[in-house]
Amino acid sequence: MDQFIFFFTISLIMGILGRLYLLRVDYRQYPSYPRGVIMHLTFGMISAALGSIAIPALLAKDYAAVTFLTLAAEQFRSVRTMERENLSLIEDFELVPRGKSYIEEIAKIFEGRNYIVMITSLATSLMLHAFANPYVAVMVGIIVLVLLKYSMKGQ
Repeated sequence: MDQFIFFFTISLIMGILGRLYLLRVDYRQYPSYPRGVIMHLTFGMISAALGSIAIPALLAKDYAAVTFLTLAAEQFRSVRTMERENLSLIEDFELVPRGKSYIEEIAKIFEGRNYIVMITSLATSLMLHAFANPYVAVMVGIIVLVLLKYSMKGQ
């Protein structure tokens, strides 16, 4: 049990650090306000926790816990809808309108970053259980994070 907690903690930290790595904040980027940053980091922590717990849950044959990944995917879609609606409401107050396609792209990226964090934590957790070496697991997590971030770049 202590080993699961150790593996979970490392995977969780890796996912949270991954979300911090994906966070872009300046006056032109969203989120640019403290509440937005807190929201992004909170969803990042939830994503990291879900990715971190999946492998230990499978190994413990607790298949009900694994269904939370499916529920999380649905929740992230709902959050994307909420994000789109919030950005659309703010759009009326912008000096230069950004447009619906821009808002949709921001909402998609927001959802995608949550999945990246979840996959990073999942990969880290999987490597910890496969090799029982935290250094290898963290390196694999970093590689997965960088590759997924690179794949999310726009044209």
